[in-house]
Amino acid sequence: LTIVIQNTTSPKIGSNLTAIGLEMPDFLIAPPTLVPAVTAAYFDEITYNSDFEPQHLSAPGGFDIVLTAEGNFLGGNPQGSPAAGERESVVLSLGDTGMSAADLNLAFFNFYSDFEGVFAVGRFQVIGPNGEGSDKVGSGVGVIPEPTSLVMLLAGACALLRRRPA
Repeated sequence: LTIVIQNTTSPKIGSNLTAIGLEMPDFLIAPPTLVPAVTAAYFDEITYNSDFEPQHLSAPGGFDIVLTAEGNFLGGNPQGSPAAGERESVVLSLGDTGMSAADLNLAFFNFYSDFEGVFAVGRFQVIGPNGEGSDKVGSGVGVIPEPTSLVMLLAGACALLRRRPA
């Protein structure tokens, strides 16, 4: 699974996207693992079942996966993270799902289409003209948060879903 993480914050506002958390479908047999990037990448650590405050941004039982640079959703150095308008791709290994790429794509699409509640969360740092702000935003069905359209992250993930060769 290739996930394109794009910081769609307006350059006028500015921000650095330093962490994301995602709910993953229950049909996955094993937790996804991060495939090491060939070149330097900001999102190089994965943690599982992480919960955050405020509670309205949390998923039941914590977010299934969280991608960060230092294993720290709330902190971490924003240097090198996707700034406004920038993107980074990460690859997750889903193991052997027994599904074709088309079936897997449809299963992910249906999972996120039917999901109720927050299914993604992002952590932004260095927000504002002087870089003074920091924020967490969550996304659920039909909710487009500011400072970014985090739901686009998942739409891009579903669109770029592919089966990795063994």
